[in-house]
Amino acid sequence: NAVTRAVAEKGINSILNRVFSIESAQTENSSVHAKTTGQMFEKIYKLTLDATKTIKNYRLWVKTILKLGNLYYNIGEYGKLNSVLSELRKAHEASKQGANVGSADTQSGSVTKTIIHPDIFNGSIVLEMHALQILLYTAQKDNVKLKSLYEKSLLIKGTITHPRILGVIRECGGKMYMRDKTWESARRDFFEAFKSYDEAGDRARIRCLKYLVLANMLMGSKINPFTSQEAKPYEFHPEVKAMTQLVKAFDNNQIQKFESTLKKNRNSILRDPFIRMYVEELLSTVRVKVILKTIRPYNSVRVGYLAS
Repeated sequence: NAVTRAVAEKGINSILNRVFSIESAQTENSSVHAKTTGQMFEKIYKLTLDATKTIKNYRLWVKTILKLGNLYYNIGEYGKLNSVLSELRKAHEASKQGANVGSADTQSGSVTKTIIHPDIFNGSIVLEMHALQILLYTAQKDNVKLKSLYEKSLLIKGTITHPRILGVIRECGGKMYMRDKTWESARRDFFEAFKSYDEAGDRARIRCLKYLVLANMLMGSKINPFTSQEAKPYEFHPEVKAMTQLVKAFDNNQIQKFESTLKKNRNSILRDPFIRMYVEELLSTVRVKVILKTIRPYNSVRVGYLAS
């Protein structure tokens, strides 16, 4: 009773946001020890969840369990993530009942059985739930369910959402289109994801910029992605530099330079499993591009010449 409910919620939220930013950075940078590192953060989130049930602050419960869900995604605990999403869906249904009944059962002690005020599940929270489910579908490579929820998420308008959430949805959309080999749509979504992450100050902007470059080359675009004012400042970023060199070799049809750049920067480019999936496709694209340029002036050409 020392502070008001609003002040307490704001204080705990600021702590959890700080924990979330540290947790995201650590699990991303230390994938080998991600699960061990994640156990500590899991304890913090679960301790907070227990406290929110005790004080019956369901708004804070929702925000905390969403962060726990993101932790499970980051450390690859997809079974636990599925359980979190199931709890959230039950709570969402409970909030809809609350809108009709207008009362709450505070005796059960279980948040999913308690009728929650419908305002808690506003458009922003629902979109964050969708983003978490989209991440799971992307990890499971379930393109059918992913596409349905992705399109549903884009229809949610008139809500103030953290740009990171929009970045997650667009990035997963880009990956979905890449699997379908719809390069133009993938390029568009990766660019939108990059802009959202950049606005949020999220490290994922660099990852999405590399994906944007990848999609741009696969579609055979003649437009350099670094000519946009949003991407230009990152052209010589240490993590992006290798991709920049690839783009230049690609644009100039320098196949030897392209392959040597890929070989020289193998670790920085291919350590990302998503990029690694498309390397053969990328090599095929640049080789066909060079062959077409080579044969264009001729009526006939020796195969031996092309091979060399």
